Amino acid sequence: MPALPALPAGAQTAFDKLQAVWDKAAPHLKTALHWGYIPAIILLGMTQTEPRPSWGQLLGPM
Repeated sequence: MPALPALPAGAQTAFDKLQAVWDKAAPHLKTALHWGYIPAIILLGMTQTEPRPSWGQLLGPM
């Protein structure tokens, strides 16, 4: 089996680039998922049920 060629100094592999992007994006994705999960479930329930409630009925106390 031939040896893999050595990378030049300072060269990044695709994995290293992907890891750097993930490290920057992960905190933002976690926040978006954290704040968007329950509203997404409510919206899904509103669009898939009969009779469809209005926004006023959904947000109002009664």
